[in-house]
Amino acid sequence: MDALQTAKDFGVELSRLVSDCPLPDEEKCAWAELVPYMTLEELARFRDMLLSHMSREVFDEAEDVILALKAEDLRKQFAHSHNQTSASHAMDAIEREIDKLEGAKE
Repeated sequence: MDALQTAKDFGVELSRLVSDCPLPDEEKCAWAELVPYMTLEELARFRDMLLSHMSREVFDEAEDVILALKAEDLRKQFAHSHNQTSASHAMDAIEREIDKLEGAKE
């Protein structure tokens, strides 16, 4: 691959990253206006910054999903535990009623 194609590919990647980045449009435009004046090192650092920011966004979203799933699982466990406790109390009450009926027969 020649240098021109490498530069084009880098430009396409950089424009995609800027476009996909969850920044307000005016900030994206401001960064895009600076790109032609950046050195290769600055462009590489800018790309790394965008990738890092997007990775953090993805991680934060994944963490939110995991926390929601854990909360739902805990809610289900609590509901199941509560249902078992309620059933246990109901069984105890039924047994007491049966004991009373059997005691009344004697």
